[in-house]
Amino acid sequence: MNDGLFFFLTTIASTEGFLVASGLITAFLLARHGVRRGSMFLLTATGLMGAVIALKELFHVARPAGALLFTTGYAFPSGHAAGIAFLALTLCFLVRRAQRTVRYGVYAGAFLLALLIGASRIAYMVHTPFQVFAGFAIGIFFAWLFIRSVRTKRTHS
Repeated sequence: MNDGLFFFLTTIASTEGFLVASGLITAFLLARHGVRRGSMFLLTATGLMGAVIALKELFHVARPAGALLFTTGYAFPSGHAAGIAFLALTLCFLVRRAQRTVRYGVYAGAFLLALLIGASRIAYMVHTPFQVFAGFAIGIFFAWLFIRSVRTKRTHS
């Protein structure tokens, strides 16, 4: 794999990249789908960030020895993996009714991007495979929370 591509992917999946992507998705949802969907996305994205920070502080797992990138903070779970899993799955949910070629293109691109970002974190030795897997699991859980929250039908008494 091209080292430049891995570096680009690991950089865009940073906290700053997650914040920019989340802000853009929130703005889109607010404009196209209303306050409920936009605020639920923002709430679950914020919850994801809080959960990753809390778990890192709870477990205090050091980075693997010999990391090829300068990183700070604890390693478990991978915030990059959590963020990309969350964003990829919520994006897939948002395009589920798009034209088939668009929908399948987004599905394939999101899966490939998540896989490559996870692989970049392992290749740069800033995370172990378990830490990346744990990050993916957390991202999947928060994406599920978002999807469930906006698909739940409200009942009126």
